[in-house]
Amino acid sequence: MAIVKTSASTREISDGELNRFRIDEASSDHIISVLTHAYSRPQFSSLREVFQNGLDADPSKPIDVTMPTAANPVLEVRDYGPGLSAQGFRDMIGSVGASDKRGDASKAGCLGIGSLAPMSVLDSMTMTSFQGGQMTVLHIYKEDDGKLAYTVSDTKPAKKTEKNGMLVSMPVPPDMFGAFAAGLNVFKFSPRLCKRIRVDGVPVCEWDAQALRR
Repeated sequence: MAIVKTSASTREISDGELNRFRIDEASSDHIISVLTHAYSRPQFSSLREVFQNGLDADPSKPIDVTMPTAANPVLEVRDYGPGLSAQGFRDMIGSVGASDKRGDASKAGCLGIGSLAPMSVLDSMTMTSFQGGQMTVLHIYKEDDGKLAYTVSDTKPAKKTEKNGMLVSMPVPPDMFGAFAAGLNVFKFSPRLCKRIRVDGVPVCEWDAQALRR
């Protein structure tokens, strides 16, 4: 039984439902190098990239953010866009460096690597897609030698209450809580984003970063 952590609970997926891949060494080294050198403020940039992807998924809808706590040290970002299929996940990983945003002035980003931005500072991340009543899980992680690898689950039925969209889950070490909170504070100064980014159930402009320390 393989266990993919996405929140305080875990999603259990049988080994027969997982498709494991190791990104080839040259591509893995290139991705890690780009991520390491592209961001002068990696924690903030990781948030920005994940938020931007969520906001772009459906410009008419908000995104919900759950900040890490001592009891559940996982940062979660949930959007309500169309989600991705298992093949969509494989295509996304296989085409890092490309992007459906290129040439679209209404959307930020153009390199396609932003979806992996959290891997510049974290050891793993999970993307759970909900699409048409189905659920697919992509888990990206660093192996012992630092190379990137990933698993994609077979598509299976989701809970009936789940709306279409994507849940990005990132286990965050406690010593990084403050850095991510500081990065999140930057978004408070945009009236437009304040309406679209909800943090722990409240608009980002009303969220209290001190809550992480309580």
